[in-house]
Amino acid sequence: MKLRFSLLSLCALLAGAAAQPAAAENEAYYFPDGLLYVPCVNMQDNGGNTYTNYAAFFRKSSRSWNFKLYGLAPVATNSSSPASTNLTGTWKFTFFKTRTSFFNGTNFTTTTYMLPADESHTLTLVQTNGDITGTGTVASAKCSFNGLREGDFLAFTLMLGNAPTNIHLVTGHAYIGDEVMDGQYFWGTTNSSAVDRGTFQAEKL
Repeated sequence: MKLRFSLLSLCALLAGAAAQPAAAENEAYYFPDGLLYVPCVNMQDNGGNTYTNYAAFFRKSSRSWNFKLYGLAPVATNSSSPASTNLTGTWKFTFFKTRTSFFNGTNFTTTTYMLPADESHTLTLVQTNGDITGTGTVASAKCSFNGLREGDFLAFTLMLGNAPTNIHLVTGHAYIGDEVMDGQYFWGTTNSSAVDRGTFQAEKL
């Protein structure tokens, strides 16, 4: 039988999942930037049989509370049990800047980069239950990493800099796989009129 899937059936599945009790690792998360993370979405055929599942990202409309499908995570990173990777250790983070949003004195504008700029930083992380802390040095500037892990999902902040120079603040969220991370970030500085944003990848060394 040919398998078919529609957005309508996805909405019905989400509504059904919301009505059922869920373990902590299966709870949905909403972020102030308009991203909604749903850890488990079942795909069904016309007979109502589940044939695969994904973790899904939805993006909120700028003018309403309507959400559109933004992306799906591979099945391998979507387990109902926490990812096996312990984050304690040395990680190489590579940030890919795709956009810069800034205030020009009159309006907010955005610059999009067709060829994303990238930069890498190496940090030492320690995982204690769901709390993630870390330290490092980038170009003689101190780094401080703080995050919260729920299963295969991580939300974090990263501060870089030394007084009296500007302090850089990075906020982001990511999926945790087998000794890798994939996610999105926002990067700003004190006394700055611009915020960089994009995607990042990290690998355990």
